[in-house]
Amino acid sequence: MQYALVDGERRLASPESSSAVCCLCEGPVRPKCGSRIVWHWAHHARPHCDTWWEPESEWHRAWKAHFPESWREQVQFDPLTGEKHIADVRTASSTAIEFQNSPMTPEELASREAVYGTMVWVVNGLSFKSSFNILGALPDPSCEFARDLCFFPQRVGFLGRGFWRKSENPNTGPRDLVRIHSVDKIAEQVRANHIGHHLFDWRRPRSVWYLSSKPVYFDFHGPEVWELQKYDERGLMAVKRHDKMTFVSSLGGA
Repeated sequence: MQYALVDGERRLASPESSSAVCCLCEGPVRPKCGSRIVWHWAHHARPHCDTWWEPESEWHRAWKAHFPESWREQVQFDPLTGEKHIADVRTASSTAIEFQNSPMTPEELASREAVYGTMVWVVNGLSFKSSFNILGALPDPSCEFARDLCFFPQRVGFLGRGFWRKSENPNTGPRDLVRIHSVDKIAEQVRANHIGHHLFDWRRPRSVWYLSSKPVYFDFHGPEVWELQKYDERGLMAVKRHDKMTFVSSLGGA
């Protein structure tokens, strides 16, 4: 934990700290301030009291630092189970932001989304960056031009990209043949209507993120974050680029 209660006030861990209690369970905690670890508070000879807790990294801290201290590590009460959990950040508009580094089960994903309500996920994509390939650009799915188009998924190493038109195949079923066109034919229109959407190829995916009912953003440690989205009503998956600092500002950070 980044914060604990010292004399009733939230404090960061420091070598000078001695007596403190956990903000969640009010059990005793002690500072861990070694030269090779992220400074934090740890419980005395017991596991972390939050079952959803994961070891905090410099990546977590860097993201939290974009938001006011009063928003960080906010206790959230689960009215169904009576459990308490710590949201990484809860904004002034009560949006929870969870920075997730380690894998999780679908059951935990559903539980956390139910408890936090309005929330977004920011996922550390560094561990799977080499297997996540961002590919061809797509037009804004809400624009009139794109509403008539059905794109095919794209794979790394496959030559060409294809699409078909709904207007040319008005009664098409899932197994019917369609007339396929090359995306090269509409390249200029795609560029004119592009607002950040891309196809992608994710080998060995962490498929739990496809099950999320909340916005999911992948951070590959660049100047942007990539929002995982269903691109169309057929379920084609895409990612949408967002400038990282613009994304932070939209949530009230700096």
